[in-house]
Formats: sequence, structure tokens, C-alpha cells
Amino acid sequence: MKPTIAIILLAPLAQAETVQQAALSSAWAIFQEARGESMEGKVAVASVIANRARLKQTTITQTVFKDKAFSVGSSVPLWFMSEAQSKKCLAPADFDAREECLWIAQHIGKKTSKPAGDWTHFYAHKLVTPYWAEGLENVKVIGNHTFGTTKF
Repeated sequence: MKPTIAIILLAPLAQAETVQQAALSSAWAIFQEARGESMEGKVAVASVIANRARLKQTTITQTVFKDKAFSVGSSVPLWFMSEAQSKKCLAPADFDAREECLWIAQHIGKKTSKPAGDWTHFYAHKLVTPYWAEGLENVKVIGNHTFGTTKF
């Protein structure tokens, strides 16, 4: 049984986006950005997605697939493959991460409490320090990522 996440909220859905579309888009971004991270790290990425969508008044899907916003790539998301196909394409650890990301995205969309943090940005601090990182406030390091808030 997966642990309960009670401190997160996906941004309110825009009229044209279904709960399933939001969950699949969010799960894909969580997987691409944080598949090797702890549950806390994955939830933090989900918080960034939710906060950006809320602040920019866009859908989760628009937020996730905005050019250069997240590392979602252009490949077919693994959620559209059957479980058997995914197991053939992914290493066991990645298959488990896929399932966890889907679970997070599906369950946090049902919550009505606050996001895990008010972060709007994150980066992999061992790989890069983006130009905007110096202006981040409310900084927290979770695993291999640094999370923070900046004004849009």
C-alpha cells in the first residue's frame, strides 16, 4: 500500500482539461524530472507543476508541455503503453517509478489541501545552476534537486 499524501494539491482544473488529462500530464513530468527521487522529491515536483498552473492560470497540461518548462521530451509517454509493454521497455526501477508517479498524480489531484511547498522552480543542483537560481527564495534541497520560489 502506498503512503498517503495529504499536503499537496494540483491546481484547479481549467474547464477544458479532464482530471485524467491533468494526471497523465503531471505524472509524465514527475517521471521525467524525478523518477530516481524519493516520494518527497516526486511530490515536490508535483507542487511546482501545481503552483505554476495556479499562478499562470493555465491547465496542468499546458504547464507541463510549455516549451522548456520541464524535461518532458517528445517521446510517447509511458502511460499510454500497456503494463506489459512498459515492462519490456523499462528497467525494473523505472517501471516502479512510473507506477509511483502515476499514483502520485492520480491521488494528489483529489486532495483539497495546500501544496507541499510554494515552490515555482527547481533544478538539479549537481548538474547545473541556472541563471535564475540566485534569485530563488524559500529554498529547500530535496534529493538531487533544489526547489525555490521566484516571482513570475
